[in-house]
Amino acid sequence: MIMRFADDFVCAFQYHDDMKRFYSVLDKRLEKFYLELSSEKISVIQFRRFEMENSKVFTFVGFEYRRGLSRTGKPLVDNHMYQYYDTV
Repeated sequence: MIMRFADDFVCAFQYHDDMKRFYSVLDKRLEKFYLELSSEKISVIQFRRFEMENSKVFTFVGFEYRRGLSRTGKPLVDNHMYQYYDTV
């Protein structure tokens, strides 16, 4: 699965080997369009369907994504608008 907004994107993979293969060719693919990845923005997290306590939370274009349960107890991806707090 790929979520994209402007020049940002999130990719989701079921298997770790698929993720490795994708990243191994991504730089070459982007070079064709004179683009490059920002190493500060790249992260690989676990976002598992049935292991909600081990799944990480991530933010993408103003929304925070996390694992949750539906009203009937089925696993789902829950998203909320990300709250920016001024700490000054």
